[in-house]
Amino acid sequence: MADRFNRSVGELYDNIVDFIVMHYLTSNREEPFWLAARNEIDVPESMKENMALWQHILPGDADISGINLFGPPSFLSVLYAKGRFDDVTFPLEGSIDKADWQDYVERMTKLKANYAQHLPRHYEFLTDLRNQAARNLLGVA
Repeated sequence: MADRFNRSVGELYDNIVDFIVMHYLTSNREEPFWLAARNEIDVPESMKENMALWQHILPGDADISGINLFGPPSFLSVLYAKGRFDDVTFPLEGSIDKADWQDYVERMTKLKANYAQHLPRHYEFLTDLRNQAARNLLGVA
C-alpha cells in the first residue's frame, strides 16, 4: 500500500511540476527573472515531449498519464492564453465550418473580455486572500 501511495503522490507531483514548467516555458515576459526561468529551467522529459507534440495537436488524455491535478483542459488553457496556437494550422481545421469557428472565437473573445473586466487584478486578489487568511487565523469574521 505504501508503494502505491508513493507512486500516486509521485505522479501527482510530476504533473504539478510539468504544469509549472509549462508556465515558465511559455512566458513572454522580458524581466530578468522570467528570462532566467524560461532559459535556465530544467525541463522534464515528459514536458519536452508534450511541448513538441503540442505544436501539432492539442493536449489530450493520452499526453498526461497517471494521477494528475492538471488535465488537458488546464494545459490547453495556458497554451492558448500564451498564443501558442496563433500561427498553427491543425490537420482537422478544414473540417470545421469557418462561420462556426468564427462564431466560437468571437464568443470566447467576449467571454475573456468579460472575465478580465470583472475579475480583480492579481495584486488585489492576493492582498484580499492574504487578509482573509489573517482574519481566519485571528478568528475574526
